[in-house]
Amino acid sequence: MNKLEIKTNATTELLIEGIKSYPQALVAIREFRDALEAICRDAVRDNLPLIANSMDIIPLDEIEPDAWPTKISACDGKWAKVGVRMKIRNGGQMELGYSVEWNDGTPCLVASIWFSENETADRALAALKRGVPGVQADVQKKQVYLWKNLTPSEVGEIRETMVELIQEWSGAWRQIGGVMRMLQK
Repeated sequence: MNKLEIKTNATTELLIEGIKSYPQALVAIREFRDALEAICRDAVRDNLPLIANSMDIIPLDEIEPDAWPTKISACDGKWAKVGVRMKIRNGGQMELGYSVEWNDGTPCLVASIWFSENETADRALAALKRGVPGVQADVQKKQVYLWKNLTPSEVGEIRETMVELIQEWSGAWRQIGGVMRMLQK
């Protein structure tokens, strides 16, 4: 069997399965995203006082869905995220995010803060690393984040694991005096 025949057979099998299940697959994806967003939203809402006090911020009351890709055509099969975000009232343009993300197919839970400038994100990461030795935080463009890989055995307890990450993230910010103090330095 040559490569063309293999590709044709695989494409035919894909089309056969797709014809049978495409609408149901779309519903399953929507329900999956809705369930993850609800888990993230509930974990954030239940821990909002801790987040606000530890980070020394005033978050907006509205917790918004945050997912990527937003269109099937943008899907690359390597990176995706489903979660929530909220803007911060004090301190200019900043957003908090709490999500499940896949990077090269590996799922992880992420707590993040987005700043309007790369330099601010770099300063925030440096402050976290200085103030909390060993913290598993990183920066990508304007976003500083803390993550925890999600194992298959933790999926059943994803809400509890998200709460643990929120507590760790909040604790790290509390140790350095919060976002506003970091911005003033």
